[in-house]
Amino acid sequence: MKFKEVYEIEIQWVYCPICKNKTRIKIRFDTEMKKFPLFCPKCKQETLINVENLHMDSRDRAVILLAGLPSLNNSLRLGIHEPLRQRIVMNYNLDGMTKEEGRAYIHAKLKGAGCTQTVFEDAAIEAVLNAADGTPRIINKLCNASLLIGNSSNLNIINTDAVMQAINDCELG
Repeated sequence: MKFKEVYEIEIQWVYCPICKNKTRIKIRFDTEMKKFPLFCPKCKQETLINVENLHMDSRDRAVILLAGLPSLNNSLRLGIHEPLRQRIVMNYNLDGMTKEEGRAYIHAKLKGAGCTQTVFEDAAIEAVLNAADGTPRIINKLCNASLLIGNSSNLNIINTDAVMQAINDCELG
C-alpha cells in the first residue's frame, strides 16, 4: 500500500450530529476528544461532541454511532432488536437541561441574536421551561412561537399568556 492510501484510510470527516452534513474537520481513527466544541457551517449550530476509540482492528468492520430520542432505547429493548442491542459497546443517555441551564440557554440565544433588553417575563420563561421539560429543540420552538405571537399582539415583553398560546399552538400543529 502506498502512503497516500494509508492516509486516506486513517482519516475521516466529522459530521454534524444535528444536520448530518460534513463539517470542516477531519480526524484520524485513533483521535480522542472530550467535550470538543464542534461548529457546523451548514446549520450554524455549535455542539459538544465526544470522540473515542474509532480505531478499527481486523475484527471490527464498522463503528456505528446511534443517536436519538429516549424512544430509541425503548425500540432497542424490543425482542426483534436483541441481536443489535447485544452488540452495543457503550450507551449514554443525555438528560434534559435543568431550569437554571434552560434560563441560561434562552438568555444565551437572545444574546447571540444581539438582544440586550428583557424580552421574556420571568414567569413566561418558567412556563416555557415547564412545557419543554429540558429539551432544547422544544425550548427553541416555544420561544420562537411566543415571539411571533408577541409581535402580532404588539407586546413589548413576552408574558405567560403569549407563551400559553404558543404552547397550545405547538401542541395542535
